[in-house]
Amino acid sequence: MVCWACRDDLKSVLAKGKSNLQVGLLLESIQLTTEFEREMSRKFGLQQYESIAALSAISMSRTGPPGPISAVFEPYLSIFVDTQDK
Repeated sequence: MVCWACRDDLKSVLAKGKSNLQVGLLLESIQLTTEFEREMSRKFGLQQYESIAALSAISMSRTGPPGPISAVFEPYLSIFVDTQDK
């Protein structure tokens, strides 16, 4: 788990750059973020999130502890899907 500020900052950057997001950069960013989360989980013994399916089950509300940083990428996965469809 991570702090809310980390997720909020990344969420803000993604929202501002949505029109310029490219599939390659998006996938690389997701990969680097999930690798970081996996390493922090291993290092600190925190719960690990290993699949997009797990991400979709995590609430983005602030009523509980923050979920993984990588959860902020979920709304942008359509960019990848649209590219694959073409």
